[in-house]
Amino acid sequence: MKRKSLFIIALSLVVMFAAAACSSSSGQAADEIVSHGSDTDAVVNVIQEGVDSQSASEYNYSAANNADSRLLIRNVTISLETATFQTTYDSIIKAIGKNDAYIENSNVTGTGKKNNLHEATIVIRVPSDNMDALIEALDGNGTVTSSSENVQDVTLEYVDLESRISSLKTERDSLNKLLEQAEDLDTIITLQDKISEINYEIENYESSLLVLQNQITYSTLTLNIKEVIEETEVVDSDEVRNTTLWDKMWGAFTGSINFLKILAQGILIVLSALLPVIIIIGIPVAIILIVRRRKKKNKQQSSDNK
Repeated sequence: MKRKSLFIIALSLVVMFAAAACSSSSGQAADEIVSHGSDTDAVVNVIQEGVDSQSASEYNYSAANNADSRLLIRNVTISLETATFQTTYDSIIKAIGKNDAYIENSNVTGTGKKNNLHEATIVIRVPSDNMDALIEALDGNGTVTSSSENVQDVTLEYVDLESRISSLKTERDSLNKLLEQAEDLDTIITLQDKISEINYEIENYESSLLVLQNQITYSTLTLNIKEVIEETEVVDSDEVRNTTLWDKMWGAFTGSINFLKILAQGILIVLSALLPVIIIIGIPVAIILIVRRRKKKNKQQSSDNK
């Protein structure tokens, strides 16, 4: 009975230490455990391992402050328009393959007809070191209309997850040692339940760590591609600043000429559309008018003869 009590007390102290994670109280806890007898020496090792784990955690946080060891998640979004959708799309696919990237998600709509042009959204996962090379490879494929970039520093979050996993594994190993020494059924069940809880926590933290590792290793590039009849002309800001009055006048004149061309094209299109109507309706009307005019002329000649 006394041995059972010692195991229960030892287990309680281990759990309290893991939850508090306070090195200042670990020494007092160790002294308290030692006072119960030599059967609980294993628990003293648990506490000492916990202290060592905490020191390692503090070291990791110190290393995380080093700019060279920052862990970053990078997301880039680029919107572009192109008058040659298929050529641009094929070029992007080739660039993805050359940079060891892969398409995580792709959505293409439209038929390419005038009133239903193509639009596409491509989500690309690319090795972080190859992101800039891939963006550079896309240069010349259409006109970029907008771009944005977001970089998230997850160094502390990553280190924290690693530290939690390490501490939990240390606690689990220590509980396993106690389990090997346990002889009472209640103590064995209590230890097994606690070990199961720790295993569940470790699995959750390891899953979160894997997600972070994937996001760090592979950056995300989202491409929004829009097919247009004519691409937007990119104007250099320096050219706008250096524009003279003559340039503005010439621009206004050529703009008017272009407007007249478009107007003339519109008139020709309307006339072309009305041509069948003119032929079908206009010719009979013209014949009727000609017949009436001849009749009227004949009547006038008959009146003059009389």
